[in-house]
Amino acid sequence: MKGISIAVLCLTASLTVAISAGCGSSGSTASETSQRSETAIAEKDSSAPSKALFLAQAEEICEDGTIKKDEAVASELKKLDAEKLSSPDQVKILELTVLPIYAEIIEQIDQLDAPKADRAQIENIVTEYEVALGVAERSPEKAIHQSPFGEAVKAAEAYGFQQCIF
Repeated sequence: MKGISIAVLCLTASLTVAISAGCGSSGSTASETSQRSETAIAEKDSSAPSKALFLAQAEEICEDGTIKKDEAVASELKKLDAEKLSSPDQVKILELTVLPIYAEIIEQIDQLDAPKADRAQIENIVTEYEVALGVAERSPEKAIHQSPFGEAVKAAEAYGFQQCIF
């Protein structure tokens, strides 16, 4: 994997933070919607997992995603001359292989039910990864040389992530 830095490969995972659900109108009144939301929150709170369970689920997602990313990158490198990998080739691998898998990882983590006491912290981690992913998508050439995931990684490590460090 000469020519592609570890930071770049890790960058894409960090960038792929889940995208929030869309907005729309269901025809319900504001009161009905509010009541359903409160009920859903109460139900979610009563069944929220422990931090250890949440981390185990998230880390499994990250490990599986990392394996998928590594296999995809290896496949792309076989198609190219890894010894003479150009910047455009690196950008192509980043854009077509790494970033989509990182986005998938982030989305899956965002879909997990976080421990009630940690929801704000998890939301912050996901947001940091989403922001970094956006930066990498907008400037992949720059992301190859300088990972935009620094703040996301700090937040993830502070929470206890080990596999979800991009």
